[in-house]
Amino acid sequence: MEIKDKWLIDNTALTNFALVGELELLATYLKDILIITQEVKNEFQDGIIKGKIPKENQIEWLSEVFFDNDDELLLYERLSNFLGKGESSCLSIAANRGWKIVTDDIDARKIAQREETAVTGTIGILVYLIINSKIELKTGNDILRRMVEAGFYSPVDSLDEFIK
Repeated sequence: MEIKDKWLIDNTALTNFALVGELELLATYLKDILIITQEVKNEFQDGIIKGKIPKENQIEWLSEVFFDNDDELLLYERLSNFLGKGESSCLSIAANRGWKIVTDDIDARKIAQREETAVTGTIGILVYLIINSKIELKTGNDILRRMVEAGFYSPVDSLDEFIK
């Protein structure tokens, strides 16, 4: 696997899967691609402590990445003025290393595009799993429906339009 096959996932996208009991889906099929930052890990654990995320959701299977140069830290500090710590950390590392960011945060997505950083979200992960024959379209649509019922604001009602 090339280094560009790394996706930094933020807390919002991770939580969408956790709230419907589908973290195992990510662990099974995307363990070698998805990465989190310490900031995202902290946000996720705070969600469990506050009772917003069921405590049975564990993310030890996710690899963790840390800032390793001044450019990443400087961009993180700048982005932290506009975004949460999780989004800022993901975006600063992804932008500097040429990785993809997984976020549903509209502001983070706009900044990613401006920084010429590849971006996807919860819908993109579901489509990826369908296209790569990890789940059926029907299963993907069921997961999306359950996410919406759990509070995810989805721009689409169905994944059908992405699968041709």
